[in-house]
Amino acid sequence: MEPVPETASPAPGERVDRCLRCGRPTAEGRGLCDECNPADIAGPTPTQVHGTIVAGLGIAFLVVALAARFLVGGGVPFAIAVQGQAALADGSLDVVFAITNGGDREAHPTCTVHRSSTDAGYVFIGPTIAAGATVEVRRSIPPMPGAGGPGGGTAPLVEATCR
Repeated sequence: MEPVPETASPAPGERVDRCLRCGRPTAEGRGLCDECNPADIAGPTPTQVHGTIVAGLGIAFLVVALAARFLVGGGVPFAIAVQGQAALADGSLDVVFAITNGGDREAHPTCTVHRSSTDAGYVFIGPTIAAGATVEVRRSIPPMPGAGGPGGGTAPLVEATCR
């Protein structure tokens, strides 16, 4: 490779571009000099560059989504039954649930319990349960705001589900 020719400093306001491969001065806006790009192949347009970036981000998002799908697991059927419940003076409930893993692999359930049809629900994550096993879980369900006495309502549970 021949030595890069020395060039004078550009005048103020003058734009001088340099070849990305060898450092020679190039025409304004050109990335390669005539010797490094004899076929005069144009560089990528900004649209092509940005399109490549967006496509790469889309592919990365899909890979992360697929990895999360397989790593987190899902679709394991859980059955939940209320074994007992006791209302406390502050309006909360102490509840004992029996949760059964109906799937073929170990998993932990996300359960939601409701005290009325208008209750937003109380959500909790259960312990890891082996395939086909049943565990007993005890939870204290907070009082329903605005219902009954000073601490809220003491309505019993209406519905409990796990996924």
